[in-house]
Amino acid sequence: MNPVPIARLLGWGSLGFAVASLAAPRLVAHLSGFRDRPRLAQALGVRDLVVGAGLAGAADVRPWMYARLASEVMDTVMMAEGSRRGAFDRRRSLPGAAFALFCACIEIAVIRQLANETDG
Repeated sequence: MNPVPIARLLGWGSLGFAVASLAAPRLVAHLSGFRDRPRLAQALGVRDLVVGAGLAGAADVRPWMYARLASEVMDTVMMAEGSRRGAFDRRRSLPGAAFALFCACIEIAVIRQLANETDG
């Protein structure tokens, strides 16, 4: 299996989230459970714009996959901890944390497959 198309698809997903976060930050903040923090949604959108563009267009997707994985880990911790402390709406942020963790698992599998192609 060639992992590059999956990496590119993850990049397009990042770009989609980035566009939504930048075009409608209040809505994304609300849906993500960030309460009234549209700037947080915008900041995550800028980050995902950069990472998504790298995954969608770079010749070598490996460094961008590590950046994407780091983003997912950060999102998982941020949403779970924000929920635990009461800073975020638990009904929205915990499913978001679970989704970020699920995406991180996919990204680990893609990174491993990319490493296997390089090694073997």
